[in-house]
Amino acid sequence: MSTVNGGISFWYASEGLPTPREPLPGDATADVVIVGGGYTGLWTAYYLKKVSMGALRARTGAR
Repeated sequence: MSTVNGGISFWYASEGLPTPREPLPGDATADVVIVGGGYTGLWTAYYLKKVSMGALRARTGAR
């Protein structure tokens, strides 16, 4: 499959669309939600922890 930059994600093109997952159990509230655990997500969590902001962690079964 040929993918042109901006056409479709490389991962979607090679792996296909992800299957929907069940919603997390129960209700939760949060002041800040960090999506992803890359450098930006990690630094955001680090600095929020330094200012004593609580954290709610939700993890998917991603590889």
